[in-house]
Amino acid sequence: MSDGFIFGDNGDVKDFITFLIRKLPPEIQAKVREECIIITISGSLDGFYIPSYMVNDRAVIVMDFLLYSSDPYRFIRTFYHEIAHHMLKHKVLFGVNQTLEIHQENEANRLVSDWLLRAEVKSI
Repeated sequence: MSDGFIFGDNGDVKDFITFLIRKLPPEIQAKVREECIIITISGSLDGFYIPSYMVNDRAVIVMDFLLYSSDPYRFIRTFYHEIAHHMLKHKVLFGVNQTLEIHQENEANRLVSDWLLRAEVKSI
């Protein structure tokens, strides 16, 4: 895909993530490729997002590659959810503002639902 991807699996997850990105609207695909680093690791939370303001000008999306084999649909939703946080320019609040955290989670979930409907990813 691009040099913004670092993978800890045998390549299957990389191929799947590349496929999922291609299902997104073209403008979202471009932003993910230009602005994000995607890392897969084992034993993490399902996935998480680190905004670019917290690191060096590129957002980081971390996914648990074991989720890919154990629950592919949850992997899809989680991956898109983390991209949604990036697209919506959400801040990481670490429990500082629970009301805003809930709002951001709901906003990200709505965007994911829209992407899944438009991409017909549910049929994977």
